[in-house]
Amino acid sequence: MEFVAETTLSRPRRLKLHRGFSLLEIMIALAILTLGLLPITNLMSQSRTAITRSEHEMKAVIMSSTLMGAFFRLETEVFVRIPSITLNDAQMRNYGISVPSDDWVKLEAQVKAVNLPNYPTDRFINPYGRVFEVSITATSKQPGNRFYDKPITLIKDYRQVD
Repeated sequence: MEFVAETTLSRPRRLKLHRGFSLLEIMIALAILTLGLLPITNLMSQSRTAITRSEHEMKAVIMSSTLMGAFFRLETEVFVRIPSITLNDAQMRNYGISVPSDDWVKLEAQVKAVNLPNYPTDRFINPYGRVFEVSITATSKQPGNRFYDKPITLIKDYRQVD
C-alpha cells in the first residue's frame, strides 16, 4: 500500500478579496459622520449662548431686586428727599443706598411722586397719603451685547410714606 501525499504546492492558492475596508470607504464614512455631527455642534453652540444670556438676565434681576430692597429700607426722611431724576450708582451711594456692582450690569433708579395730597383737606378724599414709584432699570455695560443701552429688566414698585 502506497500512500500518496498531497502537497499544497500543487494547488493554486486562493487569496481573500475582501480583507478590510478600502481608503475610499473610510473617507465616505467620515464624510457622512461629519455631515451628521454638524447640526449637533451648531445646536450646542446655540444652547451655550442661550444659557449665558439667561445667566446674565438672572443676575440682572437679582441685582435689581436687591437694589429695590435697599430703597425700601431707607428711612422716610431720606427717601422723600430723593429727587425725581434718574439716579446712577454714585448718586444712589450719596443717599446711603448700597448698590450691587457687576462688570456686566449697569443699574439705574428713578423715584417719582405719584400721589401728593394737600393736607389736611385731601386726607378724606385721598386716604393713601404720599405714594412714590420706584423704578429700577438694568442695562448691559458691554457694547457688543444685544442688551446694550436697552433694558434687560425693569422693576417697579410703590412705597407709601405716611
